[in-house]
Amino acid sequence: MRRHGVRREVTEQQLSAITDAELHYAVIIAWSDEDQAYVARVPDLPGCTADGPTYEAAAAQIRQAMRLWLWAAKDRGEPAPEPRQAFVAA
Repeated sequence: MRRHGVRREVTEQQLSAITDAELHYAVIIAWSDEDQAYVARVPDLPGCTADGPTYEAAAAQIRQAMRLWLWAAKDRGEPAPEPRQAFVAA
């Protein structure tokens, strides 16, 4: 049963169950003059974005956002999407 719109608390233990190996999606991090921050997004996970004052902070925040996104999908009984884009480091 889908529960769109239902908010549930997620614990650190639940998030830590999402392993680094599951975070195999391409991430784009770029400086935003408008936001005056580094903005990170995951094209394969719609709406999965984060930001930070430094590149490293944005990278840490997007890892957390990816874990939350994947946890929410699992909580709704939806499979994690397959990565469509190859990882490219710049």
